[in-house]
Amino acid sequence: MKVRIIILVLVAILTPAARADNSDGCRDVLELTGREYSVEDQRIAVLVRVHDDYCDGETEKSGTNFQSGAQYLYGISGFLSGANDQETVRNFCKAFDSEYRRNESRYRAISQVVREAVGAWLQCKQLATKGVLFYPDLKVDTFVVGLARTNQHGVKVTGMTYKPNLLSCTVPGSKKGSARIAVDQDLPLDLTDKVWSVTCQRTAVNGIYPQATIAIETDAAPAFTYTIPPDKEYKYQFASDLEKDMATLKDRIAKQEERHYSIKWEDPQEIRCDLIQKPIDAKLDLGKHDVCQLLGEEHQFIDNSSTACLLTESETGWTLSTHHDFHAPDKGSTIVCHAMCGTIQ
Repeated sequence: MKVRIIILVLVAILTPAARADNSDGCRDVLELTGREYSVEDQRIAVLVRVHDDYCDGETEKSGTNFQSGAQYLYGISGFLSGANDQETVRNFCKAFDSEYRRNESRYRAISQVVREAVGAWLQCKQLATKGVLFYPDLKVDTFVVGLARTNQHGVKVTGMTYKPNLLSCTVPGSKKGSARIAVDQDLPLDLTDKVWSVTCQRTAVNGIYPQATIAIETDAAPAFTYTIPPDKEYKYQFASDLEKDMATLKDRIAKQEERHYSIKWEDPQEIRCDLIQKPIDAKLDLGKHDVCQLLGEEHQFIDNSSTACLLTESETGWTLSTHHDFHAPDKGSTIVCHAMCGTIQ
């Protein structure tokens, strides 16, 4: 059996050092969607979500797919990782359950409020591992999001869903200097390393911009759903104040549309693991990079075993690792994991 796992690490929202890294734009997604909430509130919301889905008191729920739960836990300080996904979830349940019970009312309230912000961040991180980057910018009456592709494989934007009575979304015309066009006239679209920017004008209702949702679909599922928080229309005392803010906004939109990204890839790295009648793990530190991706796996099974190539990110950098399980009567197996890292320029 062959298993491939991409581990999403929450340390990017949980430590100051990680928060400084915004190469994939996901920090902006979290800060703009959850701008009213603290980092600690975001952390609590994630832990409550994992506890509800994967814990039964101080132990793990039986019959559960622990891979997903463990993905959310790797890298969170204060919780021990286990030898496998199930043990990692078990350690978390045992450590967090008493804290959760002492603060259940407050933690539950925080979880409900912050849920959309954490959900958008998780979607953004999932898509970043598949080579899709999002760069959002939000003003009172305007929402701009830039999309770019960072890997060597094609990614297509297949659809965009929003309520036209709340948002009017356009993109630059295909010819330089041409008028903007409705976003649906430019879809489906093949992403490149040049940012494709979507500008959405918000519609005010009685001086208030209601909450709005925009869903961006690509063939690198899942869809990215962004909730634009409500806001009020501010009155300006002087026309010059309004003109100044409008000029600043237009300049930011122009810069967003002109942003260009490329990836400088380094030589591929590999890790080899030979199993002889016992489970084994191996790790290779890849160092700090803006982005890394799994390139593939090579297997040689003599009889029966299970393997996994893991690509994780932490404060110290990226790590390529493999976990190799032995199932009798397997007499020996080999796995080689390949990965490549690069710098966004």
